[in-house]
Amino acid sequence: MLHSSLASLEVSASYKRLAYGYKARTSATLFIPSQEIDVLAPSLTYYLPYNLWLTEKLLYIPQTGSITLSSRLTWRPTDRLEAYASGAFGTSGERILAFQDFTRAESRSYQGGVIFPITESFSGEISAFYEDRGFLYIRRGGSFNLIWHF
Repeated sequence: MLHSSLASLEVSASYKRLAYGYKARTSATLFIPSQEIDVLAPSLTYYLPYNLWLTEKLLYIPQTGSITLSSRLTWRPTDRLEAYASGAFGTSGERILAFQDFTRAESRSYQGGVIFPITESFSGEISAFYEDRGFLYIRRGGSFNLIWHF
């Protein structure tokens, strides 16, 4: 430990290499080689009193220059009850028509949800989201998930 005042901080970094491929829409079964994307994601979590924590994550994609800052506030008063709210702001690259065509769009998204116990073996999760990708599209919706603890 560097210093006791840093005990409530957690620093992490991740690297992901993603590959996307698809078949062309022709009568022949032609497979287009995959597009590979690198994602670098350093993050910082700050633990607050009362089982609250704030996570800040920076997502960077070198191939497109896309940068997004994601913030998430989580509260877990008991082991199986959790509430969260998050928001992300930045730029993104989108594949439009052809394998090499990319456009950049300002984006922002918001999400919130609650995880709660149903029985000893099952929990539920209710979440809602809103995503605005500038001139490309707007998505909104919600979901319910059943979680099985084994």
